[in-house]
Amino acid sequence: MQCPISEPWHAGKWVEDTPPDQLEPMWADWEAYPWRHYYINELAQTLDGSYVMLQRWVVARGQMEVEVYLVDQNMVWTALFGG
Repeated sequence: MQCPISEPWHAGKWVEDTPPDQLEPMWADWEAYPWRHYYINELAQTLDGSYVMLQRWVVARGQMEVEVYLVDQNMVWTALFGG
């Protein structure tokens, strides 16, 4: 189902006000890496080695983008290895 957005403020309101659990829960690059699936509220490591918590998927300028929260690496190490 396609739903065109006619006003920029409408898109911003939709992105900011919709709870993540009511949006797409997963994204995959079906052409390049069909075996990799990324889920919201999942911890992911970026190419530069930092960790992020995935929040929501958004198509912007015709390209899929993700909203994330940066995670402190010390917190990740403690959570995974207990200190």
